[in-house]
Amino acid sequence: MSASDATTPPDRAKAFGLAAEEYDRSRPSPPRSALQWMLTGKERLVLDLGAGTGQISRELSGRTGLEVVAVEPDHAMRVVLTRRCPDVRVLDGTAEHIPLDDGSVDAVLVGSAWHWFDPVLAVPEVARVLRVGGRLAVVGSSPDLSHAWVAAMFGDRRGEHEAVNRHHYIDIDLPAPFGPLERYDTEFTQTLTPEGVQALFATSSRHLAGSDDEKAQLDESVQHALDEQFDDPIEIQLPMRARCWRSQRLRGEPA
Repeated sequence: MSASDATTPPDRAKAFGLAAEEYDRSRPSPPRSALQWMLTGKERLVLDLGAGTGQISRELSGRTGLEVVAVEPDHAMRVVLTRRCPDVRVLDGTAEHIPLDDGSVDAVLVGSAWHWFDPVLAVPEVARVLRVGGRLAVVGSSPDLSHAWVAAMFGDRRGEHEAVNRHHYIDIDLPAPFGPLERYDTEFTQTLTPEGVQALFATSSRHLAGSDDEKAQLDESVQHALDEQFDDPIEIQLPMRARCWRSQRLRGEPA
């Protein structure tokens, strides 16, 4: 499937740099249990691909014996990432064109970015830079729609959000040279003020790239759901879900 066939329009990926600072403040890092599941613990060089402002990189940075390199195409996101993760090597690149040598990394981690990649180009490119026996591991973290009040915040975006999660984080089938997929799901919570919840939803690509009317409608959906669920809260425990999958790079040339 090409990016143009995906359930998320690729042009919306370019909008995140418009709110890089807010994105960094609002978006959570994957839960530690997910990162522990994604890695073997024996890696020496890990690639954070589509790194954003470094939600994965900052969790790995400083670990003894581990070097992290982050690849991110958006300049504004890279500026924040470099400031937040000074020990991480930050490169301009994409999943389809990774600026690293063949077989140079022990693991490729992707945090809530796989749905922006063109898998026809990205999968063989990941296989190229990943050593044989290395691991591709992906996590998609998002508000947990199994809670009715959380689902209500998405308004008419709920169907699109569910389709993205299913297509890119559940119904996955990787070609050779990757082996069978393993999956892991976990729940966690993100503590936010009501304003923080609004800010989190405002960092969605649909909000950032939308018209003024679309943005107002999305903000209204979030506010209405919060008003229905809570009575003047100071903090909100927002239910989140991390959907993870991983696969080992086997011998053989990328397709």
